[in-house]
Amino acid sequence: MARPAVIGPFDLDVSLPFAQRHDLMSLDTVQARDVPKEKILYPKSESFSLKTNDIERSRPTYDHLKYLNKPDVSVGCTDPMHDGGRAQTYYAPM
Repeated sequence: MARPAVIGPFDLDVSLPFAQRHDLMSLDTVQARDVPKEKILYPKSESFSLKTNDIERSRPTYDHLKYLNKPDVSVGCTDPMHDGGRAQTYYAPM
């Protein structure tokens, strides 16, 4: 009488499909091939789920840039070539 083959933890059946390393999702993100394709019932022109226009400071803000847009408050002549517009040099011109 023939004994049936014992299926143990180390027996391999090569006819069964086995997931490859790139098919696993451990420590990975969900990709498009992991999600089954479904029919879109109501196609929309734009997504309203991630709109941030109506929420104040929900987008990146650069508060330090407001200090760069200062009005010009210079008085008098701002040309550096007039007398007193540039520090006096002790070296001869070249």
